[in-house]
Amino acid sequence: MNFKFDTNEYRNPVKVNYPGREDELSLHSGFALYLLRKRKDTGMSKMDEIFEKVEQIGKELAPDGDYKLCITGHSLGGALATLCGFYCGAKPRFAHLSTIYIWTFAAP
Repeated sequence: MNFKFDTNEYRNPVKVNYPGREDELSLHSGFALYLLRKRKDTGMSKMDEIFEKVEQIGKELAPDGDYKLCITGHSLGGALATLCGFYCGAKPRFAHLSTIYIWTFAAP
């Protein structure tokens, strides 16, 4: 996926209308495909799987739903962490989180 370096247009997940908002975002094809492509067996994307795990672990550690989310990644993982954090921040299911941190190291 790293070598699919062209860009493709993806729907902007942020629903709020802000100055300069575009309906489509131009994302790195390989990174976006890795996170957003639906699996044939479950119909879920890698991003959906991550969101499910985050909610599951978050409810175990903080039953009241008040927790901070930290997303990290190195190199390719840094690019994926950035996209994951952006999509996580745009999802209403995570609106209750007090903070979403993203730390990347040597990300493209």
